[in-house]
Amino acid sequence: MSPSPPRHQLTEQSSRASRLPGRTPPRGLAAPSENGGCGSFPARQRFGAEAALSSRQRRSPSKPPAFFPGRRNRPGLRGTGRCGQVAAPLPEPPPCWLPGQCPAPEEEKAKEEELLRGTAVGRGQATPSRIMWQSRQNIVKLSGLLLASLLAWYMGYLFAGLLSEDSMSTPITYLQDIGKKPVLKAPVPKRQKCDHWSPCLPGNYAYRVRSGGGRENLAKICFEDELIISEEKGNVGRGINIAIVNYKTGKMISAKFFDMWEGEHSAEMATFIKNAPQGSLLLMVTHDDGSTRLKSDAKTLIEALGSKEIQNMKFRSSWAFIAAKGFKLPDDIQTEKINHSDNKKNRYSGWPAEIVIEGCIPRNLI
Repeated sequence: MSPSPPRHQLTEQSSRASRLPGRTPPRGLAAPSENGGCGSFPARQRFGAEAALSSRQRRSPSKPPAFFPGRRNRPGLRGTGRCGQVAAPLPEPPPCWLPGQCPAPEEEKAKEEELLRGTAVGRGQATPSRIMWQSRQNIVKLSGLLLASLLAWYMGYLFAGLLSEDSMSTPITYLQDIGKKPVLKAPVPKRQKCDHWSPCLPGNYAYRVRSGGGRENLAKICFEDELIISEEKGNVGRGINIAIVNYKTGKMISAKFFDMWEGEHSAEMATFIKNAPQGSLLLMVTHDDGSTRLKSDAKTLIEALGSKEIQNMKFRSSWAFIAAKGFKLPDDIQTEKINHSDNKKNRYSGWPAEIVIEGCIPRNLI
């Protein structure tokens, strides 16, 4: 007895026999039934199963579904019928479930590479042909720019030769003036008498008295914009400097300094003050020391003129004072100021800072 063929060969023979006209399947195999009886699935159910299979493929392509859920699945078989007979085999599945996974022929690979190369060039990636084309285009553009520049220069040269220099000078000057910004200069402040910040009203005398400070800054007395005691005049010195001014005319009568560090000049200074005529102004200021040899009678005389600081005079005190003889000065003007020497506060080495008194004296006090 010859051995029976394998089961999958029987199914293949049955499938071929069912497709050939006038042939019957081999013994032991059921012929396909068109009415849904025993045997293989009817054609209607087979087509429906294949359609269902393709629809499941579209829904979840990464995970292919089973051929026939709920039945035993064997490779290459449809399953078993209701009568236990072996069904005809399914057609061979495609080699891959997704198109991208299928191996492409050599020609298709070449086409795909060509397509990708064209896409890369379209996106601006550098290729030898594209680089050469761009370099040629740049050379053409540069040549055109140079030719246009040369042509513009030549036309300008011809145009300039036709015009005269006089006709061009006026527009050029006008264009140059457009770029210039107007410079606004603040007016120079008008100098006031005796370097006051604000001028005195008409009918007033301007005065300014500054004490000495250190060895270089000597004392100064200015009256009606005239320096009556200064280094320039050569009539300033160490001690107490005094100037006598005629109140009616505003002119200086006399000026002198009295050294209070060396010699006995206190009595001489007292005599000078007593000899000042009535109706005169006395302007006094110190330079360096003005108290070491100053006697009490001289202090009393100056105190009688209205000084409140002469009794407090100390070594190298900076002191300035203005007084009137024969009339009284207004109370609202600055007449006296003092600054004592202090090693902790001195501006100069051994000397305090200079002091200044200034103001305006009415001319109608007499």
